[in-house]
Amino acid sequence: MNNLKAESYDIEKNDDMREGILKLQDVMLEVSDGTELDMFPVEHNHAPGAYSRTMRLPAGYVIIGKIHKHAHLNIISYGHVMVATEEGAKELKGPLVFTSPAGVKRAVTVLEDTMWTTIHVTDETELDKIEDDVIAKSFQEFEKYEAQKLIGDES
Repeated sequence: MNNLKAESYDIEKNDDMREGILKLQDVMLEVSDGTELDMFPVEHNHAPGAYSRTMRLPAGYVIIGKIHKHAHLNIISYGHVMVATEEGAKELKGPLVFTSPAGVKRAVTVLEDTMWTTIHVTDETELDKIEDDVIAKSFQEFEKYEAQKLIGDES
């Protein structure tokens, strides 16, 4: 997760949203010293075959999400955000439950303090293994993962 004060960069001015989100992430990584992560504590929960992570996001920040290999549930318990993806930008207000498709990367501008939970199907319980199971580190890795799934389906 990467974050930056919202007023530092206007994500809606990018014509190519994927490229814009990736450029924003690069800028955020350049200016970050890593201490911002303390502002976004993550609560991890496990149940048989499921893992959830809950973040409390303070208003005024931009968060860049990860690329998920699988569709997963999202719960915004409370709050208000503007979410930019390749499909464009839209406002989301809690309480809200929705399914996120695989392969989406988001830039989230936090308009009001927000609590956001994602739920993933996995049998893993160690965070590193969960990340390997559900996260693609790049769009190229995601596309390779999808191609391997297709090859496996044809066998």
